[in-house]
Amino acid sequence: MKKKIRYKKTLPIICLTFSVAIMFVSIMQGYNKNLVSGIIGIILGALFLVNPMVEYSENEVRIKNLIGITLKRYLLDQGKIDINGDEIYYNGEKIKLWKQGLNQEDLQEFIRFVTLVSTKK
Repeated sequence: MKKKIRYKKTLPIICLTFSVAIMFVSIMQGYNKNLVSGIIGIILGALFLVNPMVEYSENEVRIKNLIGITLKRYLLDQGKIDINGDEIYYNGEKIKLWKQGLNQEDLQEFIRFVTLVSTKK
């Protein structure tokens, strides 16, 4: 079963709120270029809410972008994940995550998962 590390909800909610406000003002003034920025903001806010940053299972960890495309794939069968303080490493290579923007409960569950997997090996 795949588990997910989602983004915090504050950033997308703020993005959606301001984007709707930008669209409303843009429509009130007559359709102009700001309408496009409002639409883009709504799309980004929705993608932050829907798509996770990380998906992981017993065999692999996948780092994903906002659209949902896998950027990096770490196979747990072929390597080892270590946690050193606040950083996460795969075979000595640092896994770059935006920790401030992630749901902290999901991140702590992922850290527990990593320590459980690393003790099995």
